[in-house]
Amino acid sequence: MECKNCHTQLSLDSSYCNLCGGKVIKNRLTLKNLLEYCTETFLNYDNQFIQTFIALFRAPEDVIVGYINGVRKKYVDVISYFAIALTVIGIQYFILSHIFPKVFEIGAVVHSGNEELQKKNMDFIMAHQSFVMMFYIPVHALISRIVFYNTKAFNYTEHVVMYLYLISQTSLYGAIVIIGLAALGIHYNDIGLLVTLPLQIIYISYCLIRVFQLNFRQFMFRFLIFLLVGSVFFIFFTMIYVGILYLTGDLQALLDS
Repeated sequence: MECKNCHTQLSLDSSYCNLCGGKVIKNRLTLKNLLEYCTETFLNYDNQFIQTFIALFRAPEDVIVGYINGVRKKYVDVISYFAIALTVIGIQYFILSHIFPKVFEIGAVVHSGNEELQKKNMDFIMAHQSFVMMFYIPVHALISRIVFYNTKAFNYTEHVVMYLYLISQTSLYGAIVIIGLAALGIHYNDIGLLVTLPLQIIYISYCLIRVFQLNFRQFMFRFLIFLLVGSVFFIFFTMIYVGILYLTGDLQALLDS
């Protein structure tokens, strides 16, 4: 018998290849063993995904600092975890748009006359959440690197790794919260503003305290800097957004409404 991955000769009782480590598959693919594999991979307590998800709540520094320092087998690697989060976001959007479409209704949450523009913005953001998320992380990491300007522990790339884990985590538990509240008929904007955004701020703050070992005074100082730097970035990107509206003609329509 040989390994189907690297073609190394194996004994008949081998369960894994002693060269590449691949699992020996002896049975044909069926719906039953496919479901068993998926259950074992994603729902088993001992698997890396569940361990990573729990550890990012219990001890985020163990996951983040460990990965930066070279621990790559204990938890799901950062790119794979981010890919899982993107997949969950896609599933979340599908569920909301097909099962709870009323959570995106515009009329009740904007001023009369802005419905079309608001709907256009909402549709773009929801349809391109993955790209928004990929843009959001490096910007967040840059702000964080500026905030911790006098801390040599992590460079910019390592801040990117940190926020890949943190934003992925907020997206994973956020999907559960969003779908649950959408089922209760709560509007998507209200969920974001009143629930998921505050939870994200609290969670990321908790993780930064653990990762950088900050006391309350140090945290408040960094938090104020974060707000200041974040406000500058917000103004900058708002100006870009207004410029896009001007070029597309939507700005005049917004001012006239």
